[in-house]
This record gives sequence, C-alpha cells and structure tokens, in this order.
Amino acid sequence: MKKFIIIFLFYCCNNAISQWSLSTILPNASYAFFSEDNLLIAGTDHGIFFTTDYGDNWIQRSNSASNDTVTAIGTDGKRVIVAYWRNGLYEYDMELDTFIKKSNELLDTVLIFKIALSGNNIFLGTYNCGVFRSTDLGATWLQINVGLNYKIVETIYIKGDTIFAGSGNGFYVSTNNGDNWIEKSEGLKKKEIYTITTIGNRIFVGTNGGGVFYSSDGGNSWHETNAGLPKGLSVNSMISIENNLFIAATTTIMIVGGFYFSTNSGDSWITIRNGLNTFLNKGIGIAKIKDFIFILMDESWEKAVGKVFRAKISDLLSATTVDEQIEVKNEGHFFASKPIPIPAKEFTRIKIYWDSDYDVVNSYKEVYNNIGSKMKQENNLFIENIQQNNAELIWDCSKVPSGVYFIVINYNGTSRFIPVLVGR
Repeated sequence: MKKFIIIFLFYCCNNAISQWSLSTILPNASYAFFSEDNLLIAGTDHGIFFTTDYGDNWIQRSNSASNDTVTAIGTDGKRVIVAYWRNGLYEYDMELDTFIKKSNELLDTVLIFKIALSGNNIFLGTYNCGVFRSTDLGATWLQINVGLNYKIVETIYIKGDTIFAGSGNGFYVSTNNGDNWIEKSEGLKKKEIYTITTIGNRIFVGTNGGGVFYSSDGGNSWHETNAGLPKGLSVNSMISIENNLFIAATTTIMIVGGFYFSTNSGDSWITIRNGLNTFLNKGIGIAKIKDFIFILMDESWEKAVGKVFRAKISDLLSATTVDEQIEVKNEGHFFASKPIPIPAKEFTRIKIYWDSDYDVVNSYKEVYNNIGSKMKQENNLFIENIQQNNAELIWDCSKVPSGVYFIVINYNGTSRFIPVLVGR
C-alpha cells in the first residue's frame, strides 16, 4: 500500500507542474515565427515583434514604408529579412533601427511564404511564382523554377549544399543552388507541405492534414510516422533538436492539436499542454532559443491575438503524458466554445467541434432552464456554418427571461450540456 501511495503522489505532482508559461500576447499574429541564436521574431498585422532575452521583454517595430502585415521572416542571426503582404521585402537593421528595401517591382506584388538565408544567398518561396534567389544579399533577384512543376512554394529548408522545397503539391530537391529542381514525392499521401526539418539523414515534412512523413533516402521514398498524433493533423511548423522533434499543429476540430514532440526521431509522439491556456489548440509556429522552446498559438477565432508560450526543453522531455496520450488515441470528442456574448440578450453563438461521423446537425437538441424544465422551442435553436467537423450553434433567446439555461445536445448517445447566461 505504501508503494502505491508514493507512485500515485509522484504521478499527480508531475502532471500538476505547469511546463508552459505565457511569454507575450501578439495582435493578429501570422505564421511568421523564427529564431536564430538569442533572437526570436514574430510577424503580425502590426509589424514585427522580437525578443533577445528569452521572451521576458518584446519590442515592436513597424515599417513606415510598407503595410505592417508580415507574411514571412528569415534571419541568420545577423540579418533580419521581412516580407509584407504583397508590399515588398525589407531588411531590418537592428543596430540602426531602420528598414532597408530589398525587393524589386516584381517582388513587390508577390505573396511571399518563406524566407531562407545561407551565406550571401536569400531564397524566397512564393504563391504561384515559385522560388526566387538572390546571391548578393537582396540587391538583385532571379526566378529559379526549372523542374518546379508546382509554383506555390510554402517552405524552404537548406542543409549544406542541398535545398529542400515544400510546395502545395509535392517535395522538391536542388543540389545546385536552386538552378534545377527534382520532384521527390513518392509515398507522400498528403502532398501539401508546410514545414521541413532533418535529423541526420532523415528528412521530415509536416503536411496539411496528413501529419508527419519522413524519408531516409534523400526523398526517394516517404513513410508516414504519426504514432500518437491525432488524425487529420496539419503540421504548421517543426524543428529538430538532436534526436527530438517539436511541432506546432492543428486539426479541423481544434480539440486536439497545438504542441507535440518526439524523443525518438519521429517514431512516436506525445504532448504536454500544462500551462498552454488557450481557447483553441491551434499551434502555428515553433522556435528555440538556447534551453527554451517557444510556441505561437492562434487565438483569432475568439480574439484577434496570438499567444506565445515558452517552456524549458528539459521540463518537456522529463514530463509525464499518460493522460494526454489517451485523449489523442480515442475518438468521440465533443467540444463547445464559450457562448458569445456573455450575458446573451437576443442571440447567443457557440462554436462546436466533434471528431466522429455522428450526425450532430440533425441530432436531438433542446434548451432547459436551471430547474430542469424544457423550454418551448419555436425553431429558435439551429446550426449554421456547417463544416466537416465543426459548426456554429445559434440560439434565439430573446423570448426567455434572464437566468441560466442549458442547451442539451445528444452526441453519439451521450447528452452534452452547454450553459448559457441570459441577462438584460
């Protein structure tokens, strides 16, 4: 009995530790999230935000010569290159605290997804224009698309003399600085690639809706490696540290997603969410500074903000995750957001998410008051904006008095209760 109690207390205490802590809240954060050495930069609709002290303090910088909607960021620790929404490419000089234009007239109209730097070379992945390269730090640009069959290039990763490009429909490799590209997508069940990294000779790609795939032969063949990850995972960002992989991801239902990591080169995955206090489990960026991992979580469906959290890598690698793994492997989740507004006066709107084939739209739905009496319905409880695994539940509460009510939905044989406060 004593042994059981000791083990139980250790399990509870280990899971009670909050591995993640909030570093900052950003306005309208984008997918531009990048680190190098001690520098971490995030792109937003209000310019760039950066920190050089492990996320304790953040500095905002706006570019008066461009709009402030940032679509991509690249840095090698010395130079910071920033792309704005169809409005040019600039280098931010941190010492002079100024922006220097690096794009020509063509690039000023191009949507840039990715910036990768290597020596004097800058590579750009773009929407419908393929890849651009500058070999003189942005003074001149050349479009390099020979062999590139699909021109939506969402990510670029450089390893030595080899360049990997992930497009909206396949994986490409160049061994001559981008002069020629060879497609290598055999075995990729999902070909839209958001992010690329490597461990040794293994190449890892994060896909849209297909999780993670790896190749051990330079991209000639690909293998799915999603043990422990939820179905339909979109991997928005991925980094490697020694034999560990860290990803920021999302699913269509938003119940599972956010952050996952692997300690065995992608063979299996686990998650730690203690301290990730977000409305949605939507991870859109991940980065590293020394001993810390940073993740950018999108909160735009409830509030137009992004939240940056940080955690010590050692805390994540040593944490217990039994309960999280069980949640990932089982289906049958149902989740409802907070009713908006609070309190409701005329209408209330609630986002609902589920992860099975159950027909939620046509299921039993009723409203009860706080003493358990069913309210009379006059076609005032309905569902709109129906997607594959999410929708919006709307209740016209204009004819009921102030008080607490419960919307009851039958989901897969179980009643789910959504409390709503009505006040006038």
